[in-house]
Amino acid sequence: MVRMQVRGEGEDAPVGVYAALRAARADLGLTPAGLKENGWAIAADEVAAKAAANAEAAAPPRRSSRDRLSVVNGGG
Repeated sequence: MVRMQVRGEGEDAPVGVYAALRAARADLGLTPAGLKENGWAIAADEVAAKAAANAEAAAPPRRSSRDRLSVVNGGG
């Protein structure tokens, strides 16, 4: 596949190489039409969504720089 891709990107590449490359992509399911033809679907990444939700819940609340300042009496 990679060799065909490199050959198809050359300036003097014959049209047949590009046609074969398109067909190979579809056969491997690398195009939307190829996915549909093979009966495949890309599932949602549920693990990443749960990890992101857990990370947001576990993160400490954001504090501004004003929250870290305190008033000191008796300066002068």
